[in-house]
Parts: sequence; C-alpha cells; structure tokens
Amino acid sequence: MKNCIYLIPCTLNGNLNTDAISPEIIQSAMQCHAFITENIRSTRRYLRKIAYQRNFDEVSFFEFQKDFEQYQALKSFIQNNIKHTPIGILSEAGCPGIADPGAIAVAAAHQLEIEVKPLTGPSSIILTLMASGFNGQSFTFNGYLPIDKAQRAKKIQQLEYLIYKQNQTQIFIETPYRNNQLLQHLTEVCKSETKLCIASQLGFPEQSIAVKSITEWKRSLPDLHKKMTVFALYK
Repeated sequence: MKNCIYLIPCTLNGNLNTDAISPEIIQSAMQCHAFITENIRSTRRYLRKIAYQRNFDEVSFFEFQKDFEQYQALKSFIQNNIKHTPIGILSEAGCPGIADPGAIAVAAAHQLEIEVKPLTGPSSIILTLMASGFNGQSFTFNGYLPIDKAQRAKKIQQLEYLIYKQNQTQIFIETPYRNNQLLQHLTEVCKSETKLCIASQLGFPEQSIAVKSITEWKRSLPDLHKKMTVFALYK
C-alpha cells in the first residue's frame, strides 16, 4: 500500500485526557515512524499517552513553525521519509491544519502528490459553534483580529456588519494573555444587542461556555487572562 500522510488530532487540554481520541487515531499514529509537529517534546508526551510503542531514537521528527524559509526543508523531510513510513502531522492541540502551521505541511504534501488522510478529532472552533446556538450553516473563522486598537475596531465592525447583513456567525481567537483586552474592546465597539459566545478552556475540567448580549456581558466581564478561549459573534 502506498504511504500517506495522516492528520492526527490531539486533545484540547494539554494532552491530559485522551478519552476523546478514537482507536482510529491511535492505530494510525502507531503506523508512523516520522512526524511533523509544532513541538517535539509535547508530541512525544502525547504519543506516550496514547501508548505509542516505538523507541523515539528510531523516530524522525520535523519541528515546524509558520516559517516559509523552512518550506524546502519540510518538503525534503516528507520526500525522504514517505518512502519508508506513513508520516503523521500533529498540532499542539486539536486538529492539525486548523488555525495551525500544519496547513503548510499539508499543502506541501499535496504539491508532492502524496495522499492526505484527515482523522476525526476535537476542534475548539467547531465545539464553540456547536455550543453557541448560532448559525451553523453560514459561519467564518477569522483567526486572530488585529492587535492595533483602531484596526481591531474596524475589523469588529466589519464582522458585525456580516452578522446582520448576511446572517453569518463570526468566530475568532486571541492570544490568551490578551483575551481580557479583546473582550473589553468588543463591549465598547459592538451593538448592545449583539450576542457574544465565550467558550473558555474547552476540554479542561473548568470548561465554560456562555452566550449573552453585549449589554449583559458588560454587567459582569469574566477574567479570561491566560485561558484558551474562542469567541463567536451573532445577532
């Protein structure tokens, strides 16, 4: 059988609880003797957690960030290893390729005409949409909003326009230590009736998902500092 590249999902909670990891994911990971990952150390920890048996001295790893200068080295790694083994691509959390530099590795695989096999696993973005009650037929994931306050305000207004004119859910994230600033800014820029879903620490014991209008959030803002959080806006 021709070797392929597996997109191997991880847990959302720092690799602590693997209950959401299916036997298919585990079996696919076991076939791989080479991995492309954001962080080799955490990938090794995760593989051990799902009972990966191979000695890591016999396993090849390519640590990849969103750095296009690495692209040729990445392609060479794929070409050299795909002859001998399937290759696994892993994110730090959730599904690789979704808000994740693994997407570049997947693009390289397609360019090299290598079969790509995505595996079903947890995604904080999809879980937030599912739990929000917002429009699940028309939605956009916007990644990170601009850091500059004026540019961010303009972007928030653009997203809110799409909510009301196109009936479209708008989803986005922020670096955890800037969550509180973003939340404060949302309450300053958005219409009072606009609904905001805050999904925090998904997959952790302290998981919290709540939907309120901007007016309601203003009465009591949660502390989201350094908490993994997904935001969604809707009408």
